Amino acid sequence: MAQSTYLASTVVTGVALAVLLVLFVRSARPIPAVTGAPSGGVSRAVRGPMGWTLGFFALLAAVTAGTLAYVSGAVAPAMAVTLLAVVATVAFVGYLLYGVYAAARGNGHHSALAAGEALVVLGVFALVAVVTVLLLG
Repeated sequence: MAQSTYLASTVVTGVALAVLLVLFVRSARPIPAVTGAPSGGVSRAVRGPMGWTLGFFALLAAVTAGTLAYVSGAVAPAMAVTLLAVVATVAFVGYLLYGVYAAARGNGHHSALAAGEALVVLGVFALVAVVTVLLLG
Protein backbone atom coordinates (compact mmCIF):
# COMPACT_ATOMS: atom_id res chain seq x y z
CA MET A 1 0.00 0.00 0.00
CA ALA A 2 2.74 2.43 0.93
CA GLN A 3 4.66 1.86 -2.31
CA SER A 4 1.58 2.48 -4.45
CA THR A 5 1.00 5.72 -2.54
CA TYR A 6 4.61 6.79 -3.15
CA LEU A 7 4.30 5.86 -6.81
CA ALA A 8 1.07 7.84 -7.19
CA SER A 9 2.66 10.81 -5.46
CA THR A 10 5.67 10.62 -7.76
CA VAL A 11 3.49 10.42 -10.88
CA VAL A 12 1.42 13.42 -9.76
CA THR A 13 4.59 15.37 -9.04
CA GLY A 14 6.01 14.43 -12.43
CA VAL A 15 2.84 15.57 -14.21
CA ALA A 16 2.88 18.83 -12.26
CA LEU A 17 6.52 19.40 -13.21
CA ALA A 18 5.74 18.67 -16.88
CA VAL A 19 2.87 21.18 -16.84
CA LEU A 20 5.09 23.81 -15.21
CA LEU A 21 7.82 23.14 -17.76
CA VAL A 22 5.40 23.59 -20.66
CA LEU A 23 4.09 26.84 -19.15
CA PHE A 24 7.61 28.07 -18.53
CA VAL A 25 8.76 27.30 -22.07
CA ARG A 26 5.73 29.04 -23.57
CA SER A 27 6.28 32.18 -21.53
CA ALA A 28 10.07 32.31 -21.88
CA ARG A 29 11.57 35.43 -23.40
CA PRO A 30 14.93 35.53 -25.17
CA ILE A 31 17.79 36.34 -22.84
CA PRO A 32 20.32 38.92 -24.02
CA ALA A 33 23.76 37.49 -24.63
CA VAL A 34 26.52 38.10 -22.11
CA THR A 35 29.67 39.45 -23.69
CA GLY A 36 32.96 37.84 -22.85
CA ALA A 37 33.85 34.43 -21.53
CA PRO A 38 33.68 33.51 -17.86
CA SER A 39 36.89 34.55 -16.15
CA GLY A 40 36.78 32.32 -13.08
CA GLY A 41 39.72 30.25 -11.91
CA VAL A 42 38.12 26.94 -12.82
CA SER A 43 37.30 27.96 -16.39
CA ARG A 44 40.81 29.32 -16.84
CA ALA A 45 42.34 26.09 -15.50
CA VAL A 46 40.13 23.87 -17.66
CA ARG A 47 41.06 25.73 -20.82
CA GLY A 48 44.79 25.31 -20.26
CA PRO A 49 46.79 22.13 -20.87
CA MET A 50 48.05 22.08 -17.27
CA GLY A 51 44.53 21.59 -15.90
CA TRP A 52 43.87 18.68 -18.24
CA THR A 53 47.27 17.15 -17.43
CA LEU A 54 46.67 17.36 -13.68
CA GLY A 55 43.18 15.91 -14.11
CA PHE A 56 44.58 13.00 -16.11
CA PHE A 57 47.23 12.24 -13.48
CA ALA A 58 44.65 12.45 -10.68
CA LEU A 59 42.43 9.99 -12.54
CA LEU A 60 45.42 7.74 -13.20
CA ALA A 61 46.36 7.78 -9.50
CA ALA A 62 42.80 6.93 -8.48
CA VAL A 63 42.59 4.00 -10.91
CA THR A 64 46.01 2.73 -9.81
CA ALA A 65 45.08 2.94 -6.12
CA GLY A 66 41.80 1.14 -6.77
CA THR A 67 43.52 -1.60 -8.75
CA LEU A 68 46.15 -2.12 -6.05
CA ALA A 69 43.50 -2.23 -3.34
CA TYR A 70 41.48 -4.81 -5.27
CA VAL A 71 44.46 -7.01 -6.17
CA SER A 72 45.89 -6.96 -2.65
CA GLY A 73 42.55 -8.05 -1.21
CA ALA A 74 42.08 -4.91 0.85
CA VAL A 75 38.68 -4.38 -0.79
CA ALA A 76 36.04 -7.10 -1.07
CA PRO A 77 34.68 -7.70 -4.60
CA ALA A 78 31.16 -6.59 -3.64
CA MET A 79 32.53 -3.41 -2.11
CA ALA A 80 34.67 -2.81 -5.20
CA VAL A 81 31.59 -2.99 -7.43
CA THR A 82 29.74 -0.60 -5.12
CA LEU A 83 32.66 1.84 -5.07
CA LEU A 84 32.95 1.65 -8.84
CA ALA A 85 29.23 2.37 -9.22
CA VAL A 86 29.46 5.33 -6.85
CA VAL A 87 32.50 6.78 -8.61
CA ALA A 88 30.92 6.30 -12.04
CA THR A 89 27.71 7.97 -10.87
CA VAL A 90 29.57 10.93 -9.37
CA ALA A 91 31.64 11.31 -12.55
CA PHE A 92 28.54 11.15 -14.77
CA VAL A 93 26.58 13.64 -12.68
CA GLY A 94 29.56 16.00 -12.47
CA TYR A 95 30.14 15.79 -16.21
CA LEU A 96 26.43 16.35 -16.89
CA LEU A 97 26.14 19.33 -14.52
CA TYR A 98 29.28 21.00 -15.83
CA GLY A 99 28.21 20.31 -19.42
CA VAL A 100 24.81 21.91 -18.95
CA TYR A 101 26.40 24.86 -17.13
CA ALA A 102 29.04 25.36 -19.82
CA ALA A 103 26.46 25.05 -22.61
CA ALA A 104 24.20 27.60 -20.94
CA ARG A 105 27.10 30.00 -20.42
CA GLY A 106 28.12 29.48 -24.04
CA ASN A 107 24.59 30.42 -25.10
CA GLY A 108 24.90 33.73 -23.28
CA HIS A 109 23.08 32.99 -20.02
CA HIS A 110 24.29 34.56 -16.80
CA SER A 111 26.02 32.23 -14.34
CA ALA A 112 23.09 32.14 -11.92
CA LEU A 113 20.70 31.11 -14.68
CA ALA A 114 23.19 28.56 -15.98
CA ALA A 115 23.57 27.07 -12.49
CA GLY A 116 19.78 26.94 -12.18
CA GLU A 117 19.49 25.09 -15.47
CA ALA A 118 22.11 22.58 -14.33
CA LEU A 119 20.22 22.04 -11.07
CA VAL A 120 16.96 21.49 -12.96
CA VAL A 121 18.67 18.72 -14.94
CA LEU A 122 19.95 17.24 -11.66
CA GLY A 123 16.41 17.37 -10.26
CA VAL A 124 15.03 15.56 -13.28
CA PHE A 125 17.61 12.80 -12.86
CA ALA A 126 16.77 12.55 -9.15
CA LEU A 127 13.08 12.25 -10.04
CA VAL A 128 13.87 9.52 -12.58
CA ALA A 129 15.94 7.70 -9.93
CA VAL A 130 13.06 7.83 -7.44
CA VAL A 131 10.58 6.55 -10.02
CA THR A 132 12.98 3.74 -10.96
CA VAL A 133 13.41 2.70 -7.33
CA LEU A 134 9.66 2.76 -6.79
CA LEU A 135 8.90 0.76 -9.92
CA LEU A 136 11.63 -1.84 -9.40
CA GLY A 137 10.82 -2.04 -5.74
